[in-house]
Amino acid sequence: MTDDIWTPYFAFGANLNKNTFYNIRKMRPRRTERAVLEGYELKFTEPGIPWIEPGFASIEPMENSVVHGVLYEINSEDFRRLNLSESANYERLDVPVIGELSGEVL
Repeated sequence: MTDDIWTPYFAFGANLNKNTFYNIRKMRPRRTERAVLEGYELKFTEPGIPWIEPGFASIEPMENSVVHGVLYEINSEDFRRLNLSESANYERLDVPVIGELSGEVL
């Protein structure tokens, strides 16, 4: 059964890596494009796994800053699986992202 509900997802950090997103996390986005998130900065505040991934990326509000990333459009099953693969310490934010092709997306 195909899921017809598609969700925009702004990726930064490890999810920018195509191998991680497609092969390890098994995501199959319908669309991808470069995007920016204004008013935030990239931080590495979450301790990682020594020798594998020393720190996990997060974002924090910061005036006049921007985070570059990828805007994926994924189905709800991929979104559910992605949430399970992410750290429990992450807080999901509904914020406007500016896609290179899409313009502002919430």
